[in-house]
Amino acid sequence: MLQRRVPLRLGGPDRQGLVLPGRGHRAWIRAQGLDRARSRPRVASRRASLSSPAVAGVKGGAIAVPTPIPVSHQVSPEFLRLQTEVAGRYSLERELGRGGMGIVLLARDVALDRLVAIKLLPPELAAQSELRERFLREARTAAGLSHPHIVPIHAVEEHNDLVFFVMGLVDGQTLRERVEQHGPLSPRATMQLVQEVAWALGYAHSRGIVHRDIKPENIMLERATGRSMVTDFGIASVAALDEPGPSSTISGTARYMSPEQAVGEAVDARSDLYSLGVTAFFALTGRTPFEAPTSHALVAQHLTAPPPSVSTL
Repeated sequence: MLQRRVPLRLGGPDRQGLVLPGRGHRAWIRAQGLDRARSRPRVASRRASLSSPAVAGVKGGAIAVPTPIPVSHQVSPEFLRLQTEVAGRYSLERELGRGGMGIVLLARDVALDRLVAIKLLPPELAAQSELRERFLREARTAAGLSHPHIVPIHAVEEHNDLVFFVMGLVDGQTLRERVEQHGPLSPRATMQLVQEVAWALGYAHSRGIVHRDIKPENIMLERATGRSMVTDFGIASVAALDEPGPSSTISGTARYMSPEQAVGEAVDARSDLYSLGVTAFFALTGRTPFEAPTSHALVAQHLTAPPPSVSTL
């Protein structure tokens, strides 16, 4: 077991320093066209970019701030309806992304004057009682957890047929984005990530909560510190609420799913650790241990095939 944390800096290549000549530095600056008069527009532009809503006032939280998306997505029907319902409390700015179980929007908490992320259950899904309850359980489960490596939930709200929760915002990216943009992590970086996610899972497990969907998309990396944070308890199983035994619904992501979860058996903390191991494999190599064209084929490999050695890839 690791006894100390390993310092790490993630988020891109190291910045290179510039060494200027000694007494002739002013002449050198003028020769390079970097005199004050010519560089002022760049400085002004730099200041403007640092004061933009995408980075200003972001401290801790859960959701990465991506490149702005097309205007058409910012004014989706869901965006307009939610803005009407929460006017005066939250000011919606743009849509950050959407998946099968939610639409994530960047917003400003008017009372606290801070940026937040709002996860909205699509209205057509909110109309289905089972999915609505599952979404609310995700929020209530995550809201009950307080840990430095778990995404914080600030509020859970229902307005007419709209259901959403409010999360913190982090200036960072998912593990998948990090690997796709900069390549696999180093062994040291992977060691730190696994340790921090394991701490978060251990905390959740001690409270009877199994995540069930640990994967690169659900691990955030804070840009300034490299800190790992677990997000999206969308299919978390709360032991106190779930009936023991086989499950009629198999939830999870096939590439990272434990064998017992894949066949619909009851899962516990060990299932999350299996998924964390597959995620660590991805962090080190940029791929998963098993590749197949269908989910059924992937499940079969998780059930029967030995994983390849990282050193052979």
